[in-house]
Amino acid sequence: MYVPEAAMRHHPVGRRLRLALVAALTSALAACASGPDRGPSPAPTGPPDAKTAMVCQNEAQEDIEEALGLPTSQPPTSTWQDRVYTCTYRYPGGVMLVSVKELPDAGAATKYFDEQQAAATSPVPFPDMGDAAFAVNNVATYVRKDRFVLKVDVSGLPEVLGEKKTPRNHVGIAVSSVILGCWVGD
Repeated sequence: MYVPEAAMRHHPVGRRLRLALVAALTSALAACASGPDRGPSPAPTGPPDAKTAMVCQNEAQEDIEEALGLPTSQPPTSTWQDRVYTCTYRYPGGVMLVSVKELPDAGAATKYFDEQQAAATSPVPFPDMGDAAFAVNNVATYVRKDRFVLKVDVSGLPEVLGEKKTPRNHVGIAVSSVILGCWVGD
């Protein structure tokens, strides 16, 4: 099912998707909430932050599989370059890229996020997701949280994914919710 851009702008999340997102977020919070609060993170240097690398770890993979109702066709692979950690999730017929840009502080993250939103074609804001969030229909979902910017790029996926027949634009929102749930619960 394709959700036209105009419909997404006026009704960004339908009732069924909201219920699915709440269920996915609740599940992610329960699964990821075991870590202690470590306070503010240091400025990014060296290897990726634990929150950043989490997007490709087994727990995130399992939570994403549960939210989408579809396992990957191969184990996800990751790269770390220019302060961007990217995890490639391969599915039958397509690829989803989940990446996190680490920035020195929340101000720098806000600036980077705002630049991405200004460059996007018809961004649709998503209130109540992270510190700020927006989606570009059938392309990507962006979420800013603290000094991190999450991007879930769904442009390489088929129009619908899996037995649940999840529309591509809903995949980005669902996966963003799962990752954010782990970040908030950390």
